[in-house]
Amino acid sequence: MKNDNSNLFGLLFAAGIVVVLLLFVMVNAHNKNAIPSSNSSSNGISTSTNSSNNTGSSTSTPVASTTTVSKPSAPTCYTAAQAWNEEGQTGCVTMTVGYTYAASSGNDYLDQYQDYSSGVGVWIPSGYSFGSSLLNKYSGQTINVSGTITQYDGAPEIEVTSPSQITLAQ
Repeated sequence: MKNDNSNLFGLLFAAGIVVVLLLFVMVNAHNKNAIPSSNSSSNGISTSTNSSNNTGSSTSTPVASTTTVSKPSAPTCYTAAQAWNEEGQTGCVTMTVGYTYAASSGNDYLDQYQDYSSGVGVWIPSGYSFGSSLLNKYSGQTINVSGTITQYDGAPEIEVTSPSQITLAQ
């Protein structure tokens, strides 16, 4: 009788191993059918999702991600004084508009000082109809201007081609 129990135990043990192996193969096959795709946002954060091409009813099991996603920090603006050393950088500059000017050429200007070469300037090229409305709106206001910092006559300047590039500073 002892021999029969040993054979029964051995068969049950072997059957258990087979079941575990089958489950492993099924889970592995399911993961191979998952097609990873990645999406990138304009702020530089990458996300990854898995989609399955199974048909019919299915359930999904959450999969732990090894990718750490960090929240981007709020952009900081250069001060008007810092902008003098940031030529070629794309960013934001905080400045107080002390002088506005609508040129006969159609260009509009929001300058830190009446002498544009002493401070930061904002240039809105002719052809952008929103420029004239910004002259009164931002005169005397402290603003944040986003764009590429260039130089005009040795002073920092940002070209604005969209009203969204200028916001009131907080």
